Amino acid sequence: MDQLFFGLPMLDICGRNVLYSPYSVQFLDLPTRFDECVDEQKLYSLGLYNMHSQIAQESVLTLVVSNRCNLACTYCYENAGQPESTGMDKDVAIAALNYIAEKTTGRLRVLLHGGEPTLEMPIVRAVWQHMNEHYSDRDPIIHLITNGVFSQEVAKELLDMKISLTISYDGSTEIQGQQRSLSDGRNSAPIVESNIRFFTGNCAPVQILSIITEETVKKMQDIVRNVAQLGITRLRIEPLISYGRAKHCPLTPPDGEEFADQFLKCMPLAEECGIRLVNSSIMNLVAPQPRYCNCSLGNNMTVGVDGTVLMCHEVNDANEVERMLRTVGSYDKIRRTFNILPEKIQQYESMTCKENNAVCVECFAAPICGGGCPTRNMTVTGVVGTLDDNLCRMRKKILRGVLTKMYLSREVG
Repeated sequence: MDQLFFGLPMLDICGRNVLYSPYSVQFLDLPTRFDECVDEQKLYSLGLYNMHSQIAQESVLTLVVSNRCNLACTYCYENAGQPESTGMDKDVAIAALNYIAEKTTGRLRVLLHGGEPTLEMPIVRAVWQHMNEHYSDRDPIIHLITNGVFSQEVAKELLDMKISLTISYDGSTEIQGQQRSLSDGRNSAPIVESNIRFFTGNCAPVQILSIITEETVKKMQDIVRNVAQLGITRLRIEPLISYGRAKHCPLTPPDGEEFADQFLKCMPLAEECGIRLVNSSIMNLVAPQPRYCNCSLGNNMTVGVDGTVLMCHEVNDANEVERMLRTVGSYDKIRRTFNILPEKIQQYESMTCKENNAVCVECFAAPICGGGCPTRNMTVTGVVGTLDDNLCRMRKKILRGVLTKMYLSREVG
């Protein structure tokens, strides 16, 4: 029976009781009557709670630099590209960078989100220049999340700045045309595919993000083959979530277990194609977190397009109640800094932590999935702190499959 054993995932793999530590990235075979001869002190002595040395200290600043967009994706969670859409003020972006740099240590990483961030290239340039002029000693990284629709001039500029990219591309020309059309209705695939080839042809760090629906879940292996032909070596596949425009579009989320089955089937194919296959279910597999993610906790901060400090970048299009719940600070224009509200962070944590959820308390996946994304859980269920059952089943099945594969491959190795 899969369960937690002194806070560590324990799985039944081929009739064996196998303990996995995401802290030290170790497996431990437990004896049949493990509860009588293995205790927490024993596990500590074996180093199973020691964080492995590969995890580097890192500070992450997420900037939602624009609500504007040049696509009309049917399922956009931001509902981006509306007439009133705007971009982030450059002063806000620089102030946010200074704020997190002064409050933290270690590597400094900035994520540029949208809308479409390449529509705000003056901000992208300003952030890049400021990081390199003032924080070059922090081993800085800029990662831009883009729809891939931009000119060759912009592509060359991003390449010259050595900005790493995640490009949203749903896996084929046909699917792209159905789900991610240009704002005038034309298929965005020719532009996106051309830009992907440009970056992979120049050995630039680029990842593809593909969104899977009920209609495309059985095409996942075809998607892996298609992106391999574009030269991609890292592919992130995620299920459609029904919020933003997706609430009103004809596409539907895939069944969680069916998604997991198809994802696990794709893993050996991805290895053959030289692709690292990624899903949010396993993003904390070797770097466990107390929460699903830490957008504005610890060394991290997320700033919305209007300068508000958010617990999640995915609430730019949330209703007023949801947005206020996740707003934990604001930009002070006079002082050019940020006012953080610790009581709002504590309130948010208390409502969304996995310890409050009976389903999570004994679940083997809890140390890795952290109870799932609070924003997505609330958006789907309508209740703060309540799990989305479909995503929960998906995460557990993927985690079990990946951990089993890791354990058995260790034996073969």
